Amino acid sequence: MNSKERIEDLILPACIAIREVFKDELSAGKAIDSNARSKMSAFGASIVMGSMKATIMNYCNGNAEDGDINKKLMGCLWQLLKEEKCFSPEFRSPKICSENGIETLKKIVMEEDNSADKYEEDILTAATAIKMALNLFPLKKQKEGASE
Repeated sequence: MNSKERIEDLILPACIAIREVFKDELSAGKAIDSNARSKMSAFGASIVMGSMKATIMNYCNGNAEDGDINKKLMGCLWQLLKEEKCFSPEFRSPKICSENGIETLKKIVMEEDNSADKYEEDILTAATAIKMALNLFPLKKQKEGASE
């Protein structure tokens, strides 16, 4: 299966992951912050142009600017990586899985010496599917200078 077919097969599972992770916003009738789509694009570009380990650490850091949206996107990514028919069974291994998927994702990427070679394609494929699936949800632009 080529990369395009794989991404197309992942759109529905990506929608399910987005619905689950962003359930508070969606169940309240709110739209998802439109920055989510651009943040997912930047995530992929950062991996391709830079370092997967640094990118994962940055996006999993809750103290970073936009930490909340980043953590939600990493939650979507983790859920999608556990999709049985499309990704490595290692993402579902009871040995590494825990309640906190973001911490598990960090652990996998940071602790394995060859994680960039081993998982980069899977992570980029999942990120692309999430970015595309976000187009199927209502997105809201944050007003400049507005605070919540």
